[in-house]
Amino acid sequence: MKSFKNWLIIAILPLVIAGCASAPAKTNYLLSTETTPVANSAHALPSLLVSQVRSLGRLSTEMFYSRSPNEIESFTQNEWAAPPAQLIQAAITQDLDNRGLFEYVVMAPTNISAAYRLDMSILEMRQYFPNETESYITLKLQARLINNRNNQIVKTYTYNEQVPAPTYDAAGGVKAYNSALNSIADRLAQALTRTVR
Repeated sequence: MKSFKNWLIIAILPLVIAGCASAPAKTNYLLSTETTPVANSAHALPSLLVSQVRSLGRLSTEMFYSRSPNEIESFTQNEWAAPPAQLIQAAITQDLDNRGLFEYVVMAPTNISAAYRLDMSILEMRQYFPNETESYITLKLQARLINNRNNQIVKTYTYNEQVPAPTYDAAGGVKAYNSALNSIADRLAQALTRTVR
């Protein structure tokens, strides 16, 4: 009986390995903005540090979606190239730096000090499939501008974008997320300029 079990394990093991090897590779996606770099202004705003973005699923690369209000699922063949919190932090840092508004913009963690700090949190980030033909994304971010000299909150900004996906799949959702993030980055840059200037 024991030798039969051993033989069965030896016989099944190659099939399991082959099954795992034949599983299709996941498609990885990035979040980005479309800001064109500009030269730094002679009257640049004080320096800015962009903190690590807070999120409940900060360390996960899963892409979440819902088909009903009380249900959350994840795509099996698609994922983020890095956790969305990291992608958003990098995208916002690059966007603000490209605009040339600030003396300099750095991303945490770093030993470089800055006059202001931007703390951000992902409040909601999900793709919704309400029917058999349409989908849309919701991206809700909160940002707090902190004066690093006294660690006081200068201003809080909240952005809630809902964008239709051009295609009924994860790739369409990514395009919608990038459109939403681009809009948020533009509004955030304008808000920061008005607040700090």
